[in-house]
Amino acid sequence: AAARARVVARRARGGLRLAAAQGLAEREAQLHRVLHVPAAPRGTSPSRLASRRTRAAGPPRTNRYATDAGPWPFSAGDSYVKADFSCRLAAPEAIGNLSVLAFTADETLGAAELGALDLCRDRGKHQHGEQLEGVALAARAVSKRLQKRKVFRVTGSHFRRVKLRFDVRKAGLQYVALQVCDAWNADGLELDGVFEFKNPYGYLPATYFGFLPFEFARSVAFLLVFLYFAAGLVAHREELLPLHHCVLGALVVCLAESVASFASYASQNTSGEPKCCPFPAHVVAAMALELARRVATRVLLLVVSLGYGLVRARLACRETAGVAAL
Repeated sequence: AAARARVVARRARGGLRLAAAQGLAEREAQLHRVLHVPAAPRGTSPSRLASRRTRAAGPPRTNRYATDAGPWPFSAGDSYVKADFSCRLAAPEAIGNLSVLAFTADETLGAAELGALDLCRDRGKHQHGEQLEGVALAARAVSKRLQKRKVFRVTGSHFRRVKLRFDVRKAGLQYVALQVCDAWNADGLELDGVFEFKNPYGYLPATYFGFLPFEFARSVAFLLVFLYFAAGLVAHREELLPLHHCVLGALVVCLAESVASFASYASQNTSGEPKCCPFPAHVVAAMALELARRVATRVLLLVVSLGYGLVRARLACRETAGVAAL
C-alpha cells in the first residue's frame, strides 16, 4: 500500500501521543492510529514502544510491493518508506535521542511483539543520524536488509529535522516506529512532517489497487452500452416510450459514476491525497454519484415491475408517492 501522511503530535505526560495515517494521505491526514512513544530517562532501562487501539493497534503500517516487483503492468518502479519531519521535546530544557525505525514484516505483529520492540538498544554507541544495526523484534528477528534505523539528538530548545528513507526489498507489511531514548526532563515530543509509503505504481494502497483497472474497465463498458443504446434511440426516435428516456437517464448516471470513481482512484494513486478525512471533492463526487446510480437503477426496476411503460401509460398517484417515499 502507498501513503503519504501528515504527522501531528500532542504533548502527553511521560511520552508522546502520535497520530499518523495508515496509508492514504499526502497533504492532509486521516488519523487512524494513536501511538504512545515513551521517553526512557537517563540511567534507567529503555522503556518500550506501547500502542493504544483506535481502529487497530500498532505503529503506522501498510502492505506494499517490493521495488521493481509491482503488479502487472506496473512491475517496475521504486517502493519505499520515507519519514521527513521536524521535532523537539516539549520541555524547553529537555534533551534526548529519538530513534526512528522502518522495517518489513511477513505478517501482522501482535500487541505483545510491538510492546517488546526496543529501539533504544545500543544507545550511546552511535553517531546521531547514523544507521544502526538490526533490531530484535520480540519472538522473531527481522533481517538487517529488511529494516533501517537512525538516531537523532533532540532537544526542547529548537526543532530538529529528521529524515529516513527505507527502500522496500520484500513485499509485506511495512512499519514505522519511534522511541525517545536517554531522555532528561522530557515531557513529551512535538513533531510535524510526513510519513510516505509508496508502491512501484504510485501511492494507492495495494488493497485498493485492483479498483483502478476495474473502474477503468467499468467506465469503458458503460460508455459502450451508452453509445449502443443512444444509437438505437436515434434509429427508432419515432417509436420511443417514456421508459426509454428513463433508461437513458439511468445510463448517463451510471457512466458518470464509473468515470468519477476511476478518476478518484487515479488521483489518489498519483498524488497520495487521502480518501478521508475530510473527504476530497473528487471522493465526495464519486460517493454522491454512486448513491444517485443506486437510486436511479432501483427506482427504474421498481416502476418497470409496476408495469410502467409496458402495460400502463402512467402510475397512479398513490403508486408514484410510494415510489418517491421509498
